[in-house]
Amino acid sequence: NQDPDAAKFREPIDEGGEMSRTITQVERVGDEIARVAGMVTDVAVLERLEMIDDMITGLLQQMQGVEPAPR
Repeated sequence: NQDPDAAKFREPIDEGGEMSRTITQVERVGDEIARVAGMVTDVAVLERLEMIDDMITGLLQQMQGVEPAPR
């Protein structure tokens, strides 16, 4: 069962193209998560934000072809 969208993640990233813009937007989400993490002191919230940041990082790695998509 191969994801039909997986092939587009393996294509070279066209700077300024749709995938590049999407990656930039996802990176901005990750940056905002990091900023919010600096604003809270609740340990449970910090742990949750760290988990979300890890998810964003994994997604970026998939989109950039650094890590294979999970099966």
